[in-house]
Amino acid sequence: MEEIDKALLKYDFDTTSCTQRAICWYVKESLANIEEQKASTFDYLINNLSSSDWIEKLLTNTAWNSAISAGKQGLNCESTFYSCKLSPSNLENFANKLMQFARRK
Repeated sequence: MEEIDKALLKYDFDTTSCTQRAICWYVKESLANIEEQKASTFDYLINNLSSSDWIEKLLTNTAWNSAISAGKQGLNCESTFYSCKLSPSNLENFANKLMQFARRK
């Protein structure tokens, strides 16, 4: 993963900020879908993980924790994690690719 990060940084691509924005967006969207009663199984999974005490303890003082908190608070993920140069639609594709990559490992 570090090699991917270094390669992307050469092109001024801040992977930490983009990952934070993706996490924030997924948490925020999942909560909105649950509140609007149009949630998918994935929305409930994201909500349960982001609300887990175990996950919270594991991610204390990490970039991921701040992204989860921002999403739960309903903050604007794009302006909160402004270093990410991706648009929301490209960010969703980026997040999906990250998840596919993680599944292969």
